[in-house]
Amino acid sequence: MKKLFAIMSIFLLVAVGLLAQSAAGGGKKGTTTYTVTFQLNPPNAQLFVDGQAIKGNVATLTAGNHTVKATAPGYLEYNGTINVTGNITVPITLQPATATVTFQLNVPGAQIYVNNQPIKGTVATLPFGTHTVRVSFAGFIDFTTTINVTGNMVVPVTMQQATAQVSFQVNPPNAQVYVDNQAIKGNTATVTMGNHSIRVTAPGYLDYNTTVTVNGDMTLPVTLQAQTFKLSVNANNVKGAQVLLNGAQAGTTPFHTQLTAGTYTVTIQAPGYIAYTESFTVGPDKTIAVNLQQALATLTIQLPAANINTDMKGGHWSQIIIWVDGVQQKGNVIQLTPGKHLIKITSGGMQVEIMYEFEAGKSYVFEPFMGLNIK
Repeated sequence: MKKLFAIMSIFLLVAVGLLAQSAAGGGKKGTTTYTVTFQLNPPNAQLFVDGQAIKGNVATLTAGNHTVKATAPGYLEYNGTINVTGNITVPITLQPATATVTFQLNVPGAQIYVNNQPIKGTVATLPFGTHTVRVSFAGFIDFTTTINVTGNMVVPVTMQQATAQVSFQVNPPNAQVYVDNQAIKGNTATVTMGNHSIRVTAPGYLDYNTTVTVNGDMTLPVTLQAQTFKLSVNANNVKGAQVLLNGAQAGTTPFHTQLTAGTYTVTIQAPGYIAYTESFTVGPDKTIAVNLQQALATLTIQLPAANINTDMKGGHWSQIIIWVDGVQQKGNVIQLTPGKHLIKITSGGMQVEIMYEFEAGKSYVFEPFMGLNIK
């Protein structure tokens, strides 16, 4: 009976122990375990407990101390120890892993964008991982790349100048085009993006000047305006004298006009005056002011053949004297101003005279003759 009681007592103690162990979380072979929930940030972090990876963020752990490690790309590794005394929740926040990225630019002042966000200067503090980089500057092609940050690093950035073709449609075709004061060959130039000064010149034309903003291939039409020069023509002593330009009636004096570059012939004429003609090449302004010379009348004295004494030594003119307005003349061809003149011809004891009005530019022939009147 005492033996039976002892056996039942032992059984009761074991049962009570098992019941107590079950109430505490229970475990195999009498080991006490608890549920530990980890609140991870970032949620995708990989959790290790006592060096063993676990799935998810919940672990069943025995009472006591345990090592905990959490890792995630772009974050610093977390390492810690927990003391498990019951069901617990453990918050773990990983710190982002960052590094200093320095950009070496060949174009000072270029704007750097990391993940489409502008940064100040040329140095950025970035978390570990992959990042897109874009660098831009007016007149240059955007520089783009992708970097993988695993620590402090230097990123060299070499930007290429952006260029475009500028075609000039020039009139006249022989004009010279200058881009930024540099002469170009032909009518097409390869230039960088941005502002450029344009000058176009040609002989006889006004210079063309402008500034263009180039942001792609473009065509620029240029029509030069002919350079003109002032021509002034006057006959100082004749009002309303006729002016001919290259043989065509142009006007009367005083005369003014504008001429393009070239060679011209100007004639000034008026009745009773000798025409004035001058040829010149227009460069600077031209002024022609002249005094027209009166046109003279021509008088020729000739003798009829029947009245010439061919036996006269020295010739018959050696004995004939011509007078105009009382002035002895030389020779028998005389230039006279327009108007009335007294013409007298003497030979020996004989003379003949006449008052006659001469017109400018006309020629006259006087024939004195000898005859007999029988009474």
